[in-house]
Order: sequence, then C-alpha cells, then structure tokens
Amino acid sequence: MKGNLTLRLLELVGDLGREVFELSDAFLTAGYGASYGKIEMTRRTRAKERSRALLHDQQTTHTRRQYRNLLYRLKQGGFLQTERRGAVQRFILTHKGKAHLLRLKKNFALPHPHCYHQRKGDVFVIIAFDIPETERRKRDWLRSVLKHLGLKMIQRSVWVGKIKIPESFLKDLKELRLLPFVEIFTVTKTGNLRTL
Repeated sequence: MKGNLTLRLLELVGDLGREVFELSDAFLTAGYGASYGKIEMTRRTRAKERSRALLHDQQTTHTRRQYRNLLYRLKQGGFLQTERRGAVQRFILTHKGKAHLLRLKKNFALPHPHCYHQRKGDVFVIIAFDIPETERRKRDWLRSVLKHLGLKMIQRSVWVGKIKIPESFLKDLKELRLLPFVEIFTVTKTGNLRTL
C-alpha cells in the first residue's frame, strides 16, 4: 500500500514536471501576448516534434545496432576481416567471404523473363505451381515468364495456353530448384478450354 502511494506520487510529480516544462516551452515559443489557444497549439506542436525526434532516434539506434550485429556475425563467420591503415579501419572480404558472395549472387540472379522465345503449339499446356513464400522472388519471376510466353492466368498459380515450352526454360527451372514445385500438363482432348 505504502509503495503504491509512493509510485502514484512520483508519477504525478513526473507528469506535472513534464507538463510545466511543456507549458513553459510553449509560452516562451508562442511569444509575448499570445492567446491561450496559440500557446496550447504551440505546446501540442512541440510535443509532436519531440515525439517524432525520439522515434527517429530510436529507429536510428535500432538500425545501427542491426548493422553492427551483422558486421559482427560476418566477422565471426570468417567472411570479413578488418584492416587498419593509420587511423582508418576498413573491411576486407576473406576467401570464404568471396565464395559466399558468389553463391549469394548465383542464388539471387534470375534469368530475364523475356529471354525465352515464344512458340505457338498444337496442344494446350497447363502449368500449375505451388512455390513456398520463402521463394517469392522466384514465384514472381515464374509468373512473368509464363505471361511472356503467352499463357493465360486461370488462377494465380494455374496458367494455360497453346505453346511449346522452351528447353532453356525447363533447364532454368531445374537450376533454380523449382521443378519440385511446378507441374506441367499437356491436354490433347479439350473440354471447355476450346474457348481460349
């Protein structure tokens, strides 16, 4: 009970102190002879500015902390090392770091969607896929390629059209490790697909 009363009293004094500070700041900023409305508006504006500045400082601190943590993990993993020349310290990629960079570039590099030649076919081709969310970039790339090849979207992951599938496209699907997620069907007898 006694601690609860102390807590309330300290909170009240803290709140009063902050309010007195904000009111004094607004009174001095608003200028001599300002109305109550102008002083109150100035107080609210200054409080918003302080909140924004505090939020910006917190975000900047968080970003810097993330950057330092990433550098630390890269150094601990043996991908980076530091070199000091006089007062200047710089980071250098190690052999392990260069190899990792090449792997990352290979994993992130996707063929241009327009690099495949469009060829009309005699039978309908249905391409259905279920690519995990972790491979979103590859899924978006696949949709772009299918659109470029002339297929029509039936659902977001089901496309149909009369085309011949380029072998280079199948090879790229294999290299990008997308084959387990993609099904390709050919339809020789059509039902209501004739309208496409």
